[in-house]
Amino acid sequence: MKTIYLVEDEPALRELLTVYMKEAGYDVIAFSDGLDAKKQLLPGPDLWVLDIMLPGMDGYALIREIKQATPQVPVIFASARNAELDRVIGLEMGSEDYLAKPFLPRELILRVDRILKTRKPEQTSQDTVMIGPYTFSHSKRTILVDGEEHILSN
Repeated sequence: MKTIYLVEDEPALRELLTVYMKEAGYDVIAFSDGLDAKKQLLPGPDLWVLDIMLPGMDGYALIREIKQATPQVPVIFASARNAELDRVIGLEMGSEDYLAKPFLPRELILRVDRILKTRKPEQTSQDTVMIGPYTFSHSKRTILVDGEEHILSN
């Protein structure tokens, strides 16, 4: 079962999306705050769904952290910020998709399904291995220690 991390500060929407994604067969872990989600970067989910306007740490700052720690894990922005510039910034920061609120929960499920079904196996979070406080990335040849990335030599 694929795991999705949902970061949404609006309780009713967070609950609704969680129910829809669970009914679609996904394991969902929901967060209401960007800082709480950041604490769970590793080993991480198969996909993130992020709001932009979050307490603690906004979605833009959070995607930077996600892409630094696990660049292969896809991100979908789901935000009320629907100006063209916001969508472009979100995509430039590495998100695979951008969904402007309001949207139908079914549309989010279709986008999640599309992204997860088209990803190659080597693009999943299986690339990282955690041993105690250390996180190793085989493809990046790095080790993450206390939030600091070190490059491994041959």
